Amino acid sequence: QTWCTKAFDGSHGYGIIGLSFGIEERDIWGELVTQKFQIPVKLFDCFIPPERSPPISKTAPNNTVCPKNHLGEPKLDGICYGAAYDSFRVCLAGQEVTVAGRKYDTLEAQLKGFPKLSVHLKIDVEGSEWDVLEWLVANPHEWDKIRTLDMEIHFGFGSAAILEKYKD
Repeated sequence: QTWCTKAFDGSHGYGIIGLSFGIEERDIWGELVTQKFQIPVKLFDCFIPPERSPPISKTAPNNTVCPKNHLGEPKLDGICYGAAYDSFRVCLAGQEVTVAGRKYDTLEAQLKGFPKLSVHLKIDVEGSEWDVLEWLVANPHEWDKIRTLDMEIHFGFGSAAILEKYKD
């Protein structure tokens, strides 16, 4: 068993929520977290039109028994959440702001109230991760709330909700 699986399965403590920023049409990370570990997730994306994303439009199977393959692993040929999910038309950035009609919120706001090592976090936010990482490094008491971090890094992308101090 890998350390990552142990971080999710409860053998070394429990995470109580998954936060997934940048889900697009489908969020396989969120599906796996709910199906394999029965951890509820909150899904965030402000770019994808709801009609193209069953989770954002809240029409995906929610808190249900999901199909498994012959090995008992999640069968990912259709969208299914094995624990509760909720979705929000909000993106992640280093500041709370609305840009071009899209609402951005901070990681600080989403971590509020969670205890140490309780949050499984996935970030795929097309450049906004730099502002979020800078804030996280400067706030170790908030970093302590994160049990696992799954992140895609984008070099050469700027945040769509760029902080004033980074503008040329």
